[in-house]
Amino acid sequence: MSTSLSSYIRILSCGSSKILYELESIRELLKEDKVCERGQQRIHRRLVRINCIFRIMVPQFEVLETMSAPGFAAFRSEFEGGASGFQSTQFRKLELILGVREEQRTCTFLNAYKEKLTEEQRLDIDSVKQQEDLCTLLNRC
Repeated sequence: MSTSLSSYIRILSCGSSKILYELESIRELLKEDKVCERGQQRIHRRLVRINCIFRIMVPQFEVLETMSAPGFAAFRSEFEGGASGFQSTQFRKLELILGVREEQRTCTFLNAYKEKLTEEQRLDIDSVKQQEDLCTLLNRC
């Protein structure tokens, strides 16, 4: 695999990790009965940071979109058994934190995805499922 393509994946992976971290911290702040002005400022800074991360990540997706289907399949196969973004643990956690539940999905391969998870990944995702999502917390405000 070319160095430039692996750089794109590193940027996307690091960006996803940072977004996940920021969303989790926002969720913790919103769990308070009342969010003070300082907490609101923290939430705002984290949202601005997430926006900056997305501005960095979008061009990386644009580069990947230029690849042919066979070229992308060959490239993708070099990462974690060929897992797509949909199949990544980070992506699942992002969806759950934002409020997308499995019962809302219409995909046909969700069970196949679940079968490929390690026990640690399954527990990690299950712990996120047990917590209130951002949609619920925001609607409570």
